[in-house]
Parts: sequence; structure tokens; C-alpha cells
Amino acid sequence: MVFSTAGRQPTVLLIFSFLLSLVSVTSAFSDTRLDRPVKRFSLTISERVIWADGNPVSSVLINGSLPGPEIRVNVGDRVLVNVTNALASQNTTLHIHGMSQRMTPMSDGTPLVSQWPIAPGNWFEYELVIQNADQGSYYYHSHVELQAIIAYGAFIVDAPIPRAYKSIQAERTLILGDWYWQKSDTITKGLLGNPFVWPGSSKAILVNGQALNACNETIAKTNAGLSCADTKAASPHVVSVPYSTDIRLRLIGALTLSYTAFGILDHNTTAGGPFTIIGADGTYLNPVHHQTHVELMPGQRYEVLFRSKSAQQFQLDGKAGCYWIRTESRWRTPAAGGWAILAYPSCTDSAQSMMLESGPPLPPGTSSANATLLPPAEFGWIAKQFSPLLWSGAGLMARAPQDWEVKRRIVIQAQQIGVFGAVQNGTGTRWAENGHVYNEMMTRKTPYLIDIFNKAVEVPSYQRAMQGTPEGYDNVTDTYVARSGDVFDVIIINNASAKSHNVETHPWHGHSSKQWTMASGMGNFSEEALAAVRAQGFHHPIPRDTHTVWGGPGASTTNQTLPTDSSGGWTMIRYRIAADGSDSGVFPLHCHILFHSAMGMFTNFVFDPQDVAAATQFYDDPSYLVFGHNVTSRYTRAHGKRPKSA
Repeated sequence: MVFSTAGRQPTVLLIFSFLLSLVSVTSAFSDTRLDRPVKRFSLTISERVIWADGNPVSSVLINGSLPGPEIRVNVGDRVLVNVTNALASQNTTLHIHGMSQRMTPMSDGTPLVSQWPIAPGNWFEYELVIQNADQGSYYYHSHVELQAIIAYGAFIVDAPIPRAYKSIQAERTLILGDWYWQKSDTITKGLLGNPFVWPGSSKAILVNGQALNACNETIAKTNAGLSCADTKAASPHVVSVPYSTDIRLRLIGALTLSYTAFGILDHNTTAGGPFTIIGADGTYLNPVHHQTHVELMPGQRYEVLFRSKSAQQFQLDGKAGCYWIRTESRWRTPAAGGWAILAYPSCTDSAQSMMLESGPPLPPGTSSANATLLPPAEFGWIAKQFSPLLWSGAGLMARAPQDWEVKRRIVIQAQQIGVFGAVQNGTGTRWAENGHVYNEMMTRKTPYLIDIFNKAVEVPSYQRAMQGTPEGYDNVTDTYVARSGDVFDVIIINNASAKSHNVETHPWHGHSSKQWTMASGMGNFSEEALAAVRAQGFHHPIPRDTHTVWGGPGASTTNQTLPTDSSGGWTMIRYRIAADGSDSGVFPLHCHILFHSAMGMFTNFVFDPQDVAAATQFYDDPSYLVFGHNVTSRYTRAHGKRPKSA
């Protein structure tokens, strides 16, 4: 969808009110430090045909590649990312997934929430200051419709390594993604259409943009008017590693749909698996040793310590130093899967060719997609074992707020419903939270932040929200409202579908500062269920930004259905809003299965609405207020280094 400016308030009036506010309003938490290191990056979002798995699909890409270029910064840096929209007819934005965006709410990259989408031919310069709590593995992606299926890249924040993990000698970043043979805008139309069209499981799970599939002549011709002869055969991504080295694997779940298990074959020992999990969503963990595999949901990231084999060890197994890396989806049928290669120094090109010629080690009667070579899924995986590593660089975020600090509880009843007819059997399908369905491009006419700043419509009210149902919900603006210093819990209830009576597994992503995963349980939520889960685990909750809500009973893979008014599982997360006002802004909480988010599994939280006007001084470019303009960051305007126009 491309917006027009028809019916908008006159630009002159918007600009005048904006400039007037800059004279009269000063943010109490302005970052006035000019001595911060400044890192500038330039990204261009465009579209072209790529053959990620050996089949051509016209895809939205960042800087023409999949994945986009890695961005690497340090704690304390001021980061400026100039994003140019080179798409022919689609809007776009850029969201840096997991960044706290403290003091920079306009850079969150959410269309019609934090900003106008970037129109074709325009650019937007995002500015953020990297906080101590932001260290770790992240990624950036478009936040418009389903462009993030392919439009993504790694965003790494370096910081001193804790003493517990000083043995790390090398690292590798592996971005996992789903690959579809349909264009993203085609999938969007089907999901929101009448009748509803589900795109199904992905055709492959990519590792750093590559997968191993045979080319399909029909797909090549239909998608791009091409032939399989127009490209070379697909090849898996190769991860080269040295012998006898402690390697940090940064696993990034830039996935669309698949709950994914990741493992390396032929690396288990008598002690167990080869992985020690040391981090989740940018939080260092106390080590969880001897894991055979790692499980990621869309949006999640894990840091894993992996000790590579010695030259003597690999000689004993006859693999020539070449090993299969395996990815498999869980909790969904049909399954999806993927392959990559772990290559030691002896794994030559010819050895890799022989490996590919022999093919992956599939059990009889299985395909690359549905073969199960990694351990089966279990409710909760090992999440209740995680605890934050308390070290000098952890800061206050490591410790979860105590129960006595919690001021209120918000319960979100999430459920799949029918539309274009009865909720039980409508010909369309949506996801609702407490009966409300969000639509990214239709719920709002102007971005929340700009409306709040201009007081153009009724703004979110803390007083009204405290009288709402549930407490904290402002039914006039359809937002949850909090203020500085608030601590509150959000319980997400995973209800059975009103249509199929099944339950799916969901990754709920909270924008802004991290939240804590306090507990996650099976079945219906109750105080007794919460107490039982917390007695068994989650003793030291970890801060993270993407929280799993498992399906439990009623999961579609179990062929078990549940009554509409019951749930398969629930998860409780805890928010602490910074007391100094630096969390001010409008920030979504939504399912990071991209299809579900597009179908309405999305809601917004407003922190300190009275301070949002002050926060907008970080974009003192009045073009921020209107659609179809280039937007320059506050830092660039102050220092006269304007980025080049598209």
C-alpha cells in the first residue's frame, strides 16, 4: 500500500506546531553527549529475483543481498542508519529487532506506530544510542507487511566478554530464515483475503540465505519466466571452522513461521551434545551444558559455545572433516527443514562435492523436509533452566523485578477467529487479542507518535487506562498505557482456535527495553498453575525481547482439539518502565510469526504519553511529521552531514 497525502492536515501547520514545541519543550533525558563514537550505515531496500534454494522468487532485499550486510557496533556508539526505499510501489521501514530504543522512540521502525512508512524514492535516517543492555546478537528487518520474510540482516553489538566465557577464540553468525516460493505481497493478500489462503510451511529453512533444494521447472517459469538451466544447482551454506577452537555461534532466528531446531550431526560425545548455551536475546546466561541442539522461534537469538573437533578426533570418524548442519521445524505439519555444511580445514572443495553427491543422511522413506534427525519437540524445551549471568557488565537489567513491585496484571486472551462470517466458520481468518484485531495499515490513519505529539486526536490516557478492563487498557485509543517506574505483568493466554480448535506455538516480541520471562505453563492459566510452574523452574527469570507461548494440549501436531474457551498454554512476562522516562514512546507487543502479526496478533503499549512530545526533539526535522518526505536524524541536522538523497 502506498499512502497519499490527501486529507492530511496542512503541512505548514504541522511544521509550525512542531518547531514551536522545540522552543518550549526540553526532554529531561536528552542525550546531549557529542563525544560518542558515531557509526554511519547506508541500506537500500529493493526487489529482484534470487535463487536461494535453487528456485527463483522475486524478493525484497537489503543492499541487493540475502541476508543484508552485517552491521557491527559497540556499546556507547551513536548509530545512524540511512534507509532508502528503492522499491517500485511498496512502502518500507527498518526495525532493529531487540534494540531498547531508549531516548529514540521514533527509530523503532514500526509503520503508523513510530513513523510514517518510507515511500518509494524516499529515505529515513534512523538514530539510536547503543545502551549497555543492548549488547549481544540482534538483527534488522523491514516491518511493513511481510517484507521481513527475506529483507533482514545481522546487527551485532560488541562489548567486553564476561570472564566466564573468556575462552571464546572465534565466532560465526548464522541467520536462519524461511523460504517461500510466493512473493511476500502475494502471501499477504491471501492471508487477509476472502476466502483466506494459507501459504503453508516454508519450502526450506535457509542458513545465511542458502538452502539445498532441486529446481522446479514449473516454479521457475511461473515465478520469473525462467528455466532451471538459467542458474547453477543450489548449494548449502558452508561454515568453515578451525580445529580445537572454542567458537561462539550467534544463531539468529530471522524466521517467518518455523519453530526451528538447530544441530550439528556427528558431534555428540559421551557427555552429551556439543553445545553450551551462553546467551539468549542479548542476555548472557549461566552456562547450560551438553545440549544436542538449540530451539529458536521467529525473532529469537541464542549464543552458543561450541568446541570444534581436534584433527585427531575427526580422523576417527571418516568424515574428511565435512559434517552436516541440520535444521528442522517443530510443532507444525507438514514440517520444513534445511542443511548447511560445517567444514574443518581438511574439508576440501572436492570433499564437499562428494558429500553433496552422496546427499544428506536421510532415514528411509523420508524427505529433506520431514526427516527427524534431531531430538523431538517437548513443551517448554529447557527454558525454565535459564538464568542470567550476574557479572560486572550485566547491569540492573539482569535481575527481574520482585513480585511485590508489580502494580497490576494485564491478561491478553489471544485467539484465532473467523471473519467474513461467524467467528467459528468465517471464510476469512484473523488473530484477536481480547476480541480486538489489529491491521497494520488500516487501524491508524496517522502514526501514534505523531498523533500524540500533535494532539490531533484523543491521546492515550493513563488515568483512563487505570479504570479500564483489563486495568491498564485505554479503550478509547486501543492501547495499554504505563508511566515511568511502573512494573506490571502481562499474561498471554494461548486459546484454542474458534475455527479449528487447535493451538499453535507463538513467539511474542516486545519492542522497547527487554521484558522478563517469568513463567510459562501448559493448559489453562490459574494462580495454582502459576505457583506450580514457578516452583519447578524460572527461579531466576531472564530479560529477553521474544517470549515463547507454547501450544501444549491442542497443538496441531497432536491431532487433539480443545474447547474454544480453553487454552493450550500461557506465558507471563514482566515489564519495568525506566524511572527516568527514557522508555517513553509507543511500542508494539506482537506475535513474531509474521503471518500471525499481519493477521492481527498485535497490540500497542504507550509509555509516558505526556512525555512523547518532549521525546520528539530527537527528530527536529519537521519532515518526520508528514508522509512522503526524506527524514534526517537530529545528529545529522546538528552537524551538517546530510545523507545523500535517493
